[in-house]
Parts: sequence; structure tokens; C-alpha cells
Amino acid sequence: MGEGNETAASPTKHYNVTGGVLTGADPLHSTIALFLLQVVIIMATTKLLAFGLNFLKQPRVIAEILAGILLGPSGMGNIPGWLPHVFPEHSLPFLTLVANIGLILYMFLVGLELTPEGKVAGAGNVGDGGQMREREGG
Repeated sequence: MGEGNETAASPTKHYNVTGGVLTGADPLHSTIALFLLQVVIIMATTKLLAFGLNFLKQPRVIAEILAGILLGPSGMGNIPGWLPHVFPEHSLPFLTLVANIGLILYMFLVGLELTPEGKVAGAGNVGDGGQMREREGG
């Protein structure tokens, strides 16, 4: 196994993993490997829930919320060893950073869809339909 190093820029322990899994090293001590495992678990759970909830005509955001509940302390967190091994405390700041970057990019894309008048591009005003009926006398 590797030796833990702490730096001023990164206060968490990082391990030098050499030889890989075949030599008995724990791959989850590597920051990148742990992050990739977390992303795969989060994305797979979300996709599976979205696929199942699609039959109930539920939007994808409902699947994302349920995946967070399922993977967090309320769901899988009740399994001993799940949170300390798959979502350890030292990995949460990096996962939060990536989530915040994703949120910023998503809000940027939503902002691209807005026009200066405050309407979403290609969408009409909800009240326009009622005003048209009043003008026609209906």
C-alpha cells in the first residue's frame, strides 16, 4: 500500500497506489478512482430510476432526487460501511465542487434560452390564449 501525504493545498490524505488491484492495493485510496466510482454509481442509479419512473410519466428530476435519497444516509447509508467506503468524508469536497460546476454550467445553459424580455425562447405567454378568446368574443 502507499504512504499517506498531506499538503497545504489539499489537507486530505492521498495515497500512492502502485501495482493496482492485482497486487492487493485498494483502488479506492486513489482520489481519481474513488471519484470515478462515485460518478458511475450516481449516474447508474439515476438512469435506472429515470427508466423506471418514465413509465409513470415522472420527470427525470424526480429520479435524481430519489437517487440522492437512496444513495445517501437515509437509504444505503444504513448499510454498515457503505458511506465510509464509497462516499468517505474526505471525498465530499471534491464531489461537491464538481456538482457545483455542473450546476453553474446548467444555469448558464438555462440563461442562454432566455430572451431580454424574460421569456423562454420559443415559448408563448400563458395569458396570450385567454386574451385571444376575449378579442374574438368567446
